[in-house]
Amino acid sequence: MHQNVEAPNAAPQEDERGGPMNGGSFISPANGIRLVLCVVFGILVVRSAWVADDAYITFRTIDNWAQGYGPVWNIAERVQAYTHPLWMLMLSAAHVLTQDVYYTAIGLSLFASLATAGLLLRRVDGVRLWLVGLLLCTSKAFVDFSTSGLEDPLSHLLIVLSAYSLLKSSPNLADFRRSTLWVALAATCRLDLLVLLGPALLFQWYALPKQRARWVALAVGLLPLILWELFATLYYGHPLPNSAMAKLGARPWTELAPKGVLYLWNSLRWDPALLLTCLLAFLPGLSALKVDWRPSGGLALGGWLYLLYVVSVGGDFMSGRFLTEPFVLALVLLTHVDAIPLQPSRLLLAGAFCQSLLHPFSPLRSGTDYANPDWDDAAIADERGYYYPTTGLLKLWSDGRQPVMPGRETPSQERQVVVMETIGVDGFTAGPEVHIIDLMGLSDPLLSRLTCSDDKARVGHYRRILPEGYEASLRAGQNVIVDPETAERYHQIQQLTRGELLDGERLRLILQSL
Repeated sequence: MHQNVEAPNAAPQEDERGGPMNGGSFISPANGIRLVLCVVFGILVVRSAWVADDAYITFRTIDNWAQGYGPVWNIAERVQAYTHPLWMLMLSAAHVLTQDVYYTAIGLSLFASLATAGLLLRRVDGVRLWLVGLLLCTSKAFVDFSTSGLEDPLSHLLIVLSAYSLLKSSPNLADFRRSTLWVALAATCRLDLLVLLGPALLFQWYALPKQRARWVALAVGLLPLILWELFATLYYGHPLPNSAMAKLGARPWTELAPKGVLYLWNSLRWDPALLLTCLLAFLPGLSALKVDWRPSGGLALGGWLYLLYVVSVGGDFMSGRFLTEPFVLALVLLTHVDAIPLQPSRLLLAGAFCQSLLHPFSPLRSGTDYANPDWDDAAIADERGYYYPTTGLLKLWSDGRQPVMPGRETPSQERQVVVMETIGVDGFTAGPEVHIIDLMGLSDPLLSRLTCSDDKARVGHYRRILPEGYEASLRAGQNVIVDPETAERYHQIQQLTRGELLDGERLRLILQSL
């Protein structure tokens, strides 16, 4: 039977409330170091704060909702153009109070990121405290996507809360229900986080007594995710976001996987500390599975599965974005008492840290003049470097500019239809009266269901050919698409996205499409 032996530099033992036991004094050297590291991290996040173009896709939905049109992209049809329901709901609730999306998104992101850093740092002492703090401050992708207007900061926080709940050594039904709730909230923020956290949740579920109560606890914990999926299916006509349908299956995985490998290679070159931290944390976790089914092994398995998932979908066009979630999970394992020993990893992590200091893209070296508009050979971009000159927080202040404001077109009798390839800021500023056809299919219910024939498409940018008569159909308000098969598909989509919610034929089509 394997026995856990705490390493000399392992995290401090916890009291019954889950906090570290540092002699019982709040004012201590360790707490002083934690405060300094949190302040430095906060300064770096504020200095790097920006909003990505993709965030404005969600911002348009929030603005339409605030104008009374519902949580939709184009006001004439119910389409889920965002991939992060919980983040959208939080932004929408805060928008009611602030009447602003730019500063609201940055403010909520900063709060979530500082909470994530605080939760991680309070679990460690000594060398591990410095190690985790330095990794938080030197990972380019983690600092970049600690704002950006996207869901990453909330995902990071929910991963930490889920993982620490899953790491309880002897969970009871109440603990399992709490773990399931955190995982469900994480999945409601971003559905693919089930790949990251699901294995450890299954381990915890399997460890419970074999009785009916554990099934009840699972169902109760998953309730937020279940309720959202039921709402999305009824309101939007499908449980998955429209953007997911536009990307899933757009190209075969055999074509995407090599691009996913290049995505990992890009991260190693631009942000070496990130993947190295994942490897050092996840490798020992897999070896632990040979001994027993500890929760840390389940989290490590989830980390490996998530990395494989990222590779299988081709990675992303934003450097490091899809890797910040496993990075946060790796930091959780670094703070756990039976995580990897520090001695073999100090040299490698020190090397990654030094490269982060010397690298021109490092968050420690980038200020208000930061700009990097170039892509690498795999068409992967430093997304913050591309957009910071126009949407960076401190850059806006230094230039005396205001954030991008939503469009307010005057209603006209003629239906306004515009074809776009980039729908972020352009879509947000177009206003609700303009119907936007998104050639990438992210927000377009018909194009998302058509195949992409471009085998050289940039990852996440799968341009569709506009069916003949589609634009005319939207302008005229009637189906005049030339191809009979496409016309029939559009007719069904109109019933799903424009028909009465509880219409019998619509409900039948929903069940048929699942």
